[in-house]
This record gives sequence, structure tokens and C-alpha cells, in this order.
Amino acid sequence: MKQSFDINDIPELKELFLAEPSILQANYPHIAKSIVLFWGSVDFYEYFTNLMISDRNQDRAGFSDEVSLEIFHIKSIHDSAFPTIAMNKMWSGDTL
Repeated sequence: MKQSFDINDIPELKELFLAEPSILQANYPHIAKSIVLFWGSVDFYEYFTNLMISDRNQDRAGFSDEVSLEIFHIKSIHDSAFPTIAMNKMWSGDTL
């Protein structure tokens, strides 16, 4: 059976994408897939950090404001849905 990697299938995000479909799902399906895979785990935070903070020695344009806003909104929803994971990550001294 094929596993779905649709960000719209994450219960906590359904309300976010009722009015507007996910920009990530439409334009960055590999990012949406990773969010689905890491949702609800501590690995979500490492992925988020690597996604938003580049350690490459290249000039990069980065994400548009609209995409960045969606990513940060998703992180905020994740923090609310999994407060224990967020707090443990914060108290461990790791970057959120």
C-alpha cells in the first residue's frame, strides 16, 4: 500500500489549509513529504532548523515571504500540538 505524503492529511493542519491550499504541497512537495515524515517527532525540529538556516557557502535567495510564513505557521502548530517535544528541545539547548 502506497503511503500518502500529503501535508493536508495531517489532522492538526487541516484547518490551516481549508481556505487556501498548502504552498509547500503545491510547489515544494519534497518539503511537504519531510514535514509529514517528521511530524510529531523531535526530528521535526532538526529538519525545520536545516530548512530555515542554510549552512551552505552559497548565496541563496531563500523562500518567499509567503512560503516562510507557511513554514513558521506549521512550526507553531507543531509546537502547540506537541508541547512536550518543543519544551524538551528548548531545554536541551538545541535550536528550535
